[in-house]
Amino acid sequence: MYASGSLQLTGGLSIVTDMLDAALQFNVTAQSFIDFTTDVDFYQDVLMCLRMSRPDFGVRFIHTIVCKITAAYSYIR
Repeated sequence: MYASGSLQLTGGLSIVTDMLDAALQFNVTAQSFIDFTTDVDFYQDVLMCLRMSRPDFGVRFIHTIVCKITAAYSYIR
Protein backbone atom coordinates (compact mmCIF):
# COMPACT_ATOMS: atom_id res chain seq x y z
CA MET A 1 0.00 0.00 0.00
CA TYR A 2 1.25 3.47 -0.69
CA ALA A 3 0.00 7.01 -0.14
CA SER A 4 0.79 9.67 -2.71
CA GLY A 5 0.55 13.42 -3.01
CA SER A 6 1.31 16.13 -5.51
CA LEU A 7 1.50 19.90 -5.83
CA GLN A 8 1.17 22.24 -8.80
CA LEU A 9 1.86 25.97 -8.73
CA THR A 10 1.20 28.11 -11.82
CA GLY A 11 1.72 31.85 -12.13
CA GLY A 12 2.92 34.70 -14.24
CA LEU A 13 4.07 38.30 -14.36
CA SER A 14 3.46 40.86 -17.12
CA ILE A 15 4.91 44.29 -17.76
CA VAL A 16 3.23 46.37 -20.46
CA THR A 17 4.49 49.84 -21.38
CA ASP A 18 4.44 51.95 -24.55
CA MET A 19 7.85 50.63 -25.52
CA LEU A 20 8.03 47.13 -24.03
CA ASP A 21 5.78 44.11 -23.55
CA ALA A 22 7.34 41.46 -21.33
CA ALA A 23 5.87 38.38 -19.70
CA LEU A 24 7.13 35.57 -17.50
CA GLN A 25 5.06 32.42 -17.00
CA PHE A 26 6.02 29.53 -14.74
CA ASN A 27 4.77 26.13 -13.74
CA VAL A 28 6.17 24.13 -10.80
CA THR A 29 5.06 20.57 -10.10
CA ALA A 30 6.17 18.21 -7.34
CA GLN A 31 5.20 14.69 -6.36
CA SER A 32 6.11 12.03 -3.85
CA PHE A 33 4.68 8.94 -2.24
CA ILE A 34 5.16 6.84 0.87
CA ASP A 35 5.38 3.07 0.51
CA PHE A 36 4.19 0.87 3.40
CA THR A 37 5.47 -2.73 3.49
CA THR A 38 4.16 -5.26 6.03
CA ASP A 39 5.72 -8.52 7.12
CA VAL A 40 3.90 -11.02 9.36
CA ASP A 41 5.48 -14.09 10.98
CA PHE A 42 3.29 -16.85 12.53
CA TYR A 43 6.12 -19.21 13.52
CA GLN A 44 5.93 -18.87 17.33
CA ASP A 45 3.84 -15.86 18.18
CA VAL A 46 2.35 -13.41 15.78
CA LEU A 47 5.09 -10.94 14.90
CA MET A 48 4.34 -8.03 12.63
CA CYS A 49 6.60 -5.43 11.12
CA LEU A 50 5.50 -2.32 9.25
CA ARG A 51 8.17 -0.58 7.18
CA MET A 52 7.70 2.84 5.70
CA SER A 53 9.92 4.10 2.88
CA ARG A 54 9.91 7.29 0.86
CA PRO A 55 11.76 7.73 -2.42
CA ASP A 56 13.28 11.04 -3.48
CA PHE A 57 10.97 14.03 -3.82
CA GLY A 58 10.74 15.05 -7.50
CA VAL A 59 10.34 18.70 -8.56
CA ARG A 60 9.89 19.97 -12.12
CA PHE A 61 10.16 23.68 -13.03
CA ILE A 62 9.13 25.05 -16.44
CA HIS A 63 9.33 28.73 -17.32
CA THR A 64 8.65 30.80 -20.43
CA ILE A 65 9.88 34.35 -21.06
CA VAL A 66 8.33 36.48 -23.79
CA CYS A 67 9.65 39.94 -24.62
CA LYS A 68 8.51 42.25 -27.43
CA ILE A 69 9.80 45.75 -28.15
CA THR A 70 7.23 47.94 -29.87
CA ALA A 71 7.56 51.38 -31.43
CA ALA A 72 11.21 51.73 -30.45
CA TYR A 73 11.93 54.04 -33.37
CA SER A 74 9.77 56.82 -31.92
CA TYR A 75 11.87 56.96 -28.72
CA ILE A 76 15.23 57.28 -30.47
CA ARG A 77 16.21 60.91 -31.26
